[in-house]
Amino acid sequence: AGTRKCKDLSALYIKNGWTHLESMEDIRIQSNHNVITLKTLEDNIMLCSAVDIQEFTWRNHLTYALGHIDEFSVDYNNRTSMGGDIHDVNLASNIEHYALGGRIGMESVGGSIDILALGGPISITTLTNTIDIYANADLKLRSATASIHGQAGRQINLWSGENTNIK
Repeated sequence: AGTRKCKDLSALYIKNGWTHLESMEDIRIQSNHNVITLKTLEDNIMLCSAVDIQEFTWRNHLTYALGHIDEFSVDYNNRTSMGGDIHDVNLASNIEHYALGGRIGMESVGGSIDILALGGPISITTLTNTIDIYANADLKLRSATASIHGQAGRQINLWSGENTNIK
């Protein structure tokens, strides 16, 4: 099946209880016209490598699961988009980000960072440290339809280089 030219199609069918492929060199599976499918009806499909597993596509890379999708890395997990957006979307529940000893950073070099809650409040909480909000230009706290409340366990300090106006 592998010695014919691409125009001369042939088929290789294997149907048995167990198949083992082992090679001292490369094992290559190629289809020039149709899809390549790895399918199991009752157990896992496992891809293992002693070095790297690389996935490449000229178009889209799609991952679907009716259960969980878990990604784990001992070193780092890097998602990069060269020309488009990266979207984290959950249609039914929460999106949560955890850092167990480091930090969660959001940085925008040329644009803005927008946090929008359409159905509930936005809460920023720290249990052991200070919350710093810094702006190189104006810092504006606004409420369109209600009040702005400030409360401190000890004292509230407001300082201005020029004028401090509280009404």
